[in-house]
Amino acid sequence: MLAYQEGARDPFHLSLKTKEETKEEIKESLPLQPPKLVLKGIAWDETKPLALINGLLAKEGDTIQGARIVKIDFERVVIRYRSKEFVIELIEWKGEKSSEI
Repeated sequence: MLAYQEGARDPFHLSLKTKEETKEEIKESLPLQPPKLVLKGIAWDETKPLALINGLLAKEGDTIQGARIVKIDFERVVIRYRSKEFVIELIEWKGEKSSEI
């Protein structure tokens, strides 16, 4: 015979989570890694600078692979990905050293 104790978990009650709750838990458990972005060049202008990222021309406010372009400076770009900011440095042409995140 099975006796139910007051305050104990009910073995016949299933606690199902919604898909959104499960997705949020997965997102929070993953390490914060921005997408792979390569900064190949910057067309500098004080009013409307442009950046060449992953072969795409982008301006401040644009989004590439889920990362928003926050600021374009003379030699670097600041992006925001999932509420955290990252810096992409301009590549060095001499050694073909690529600035990847």
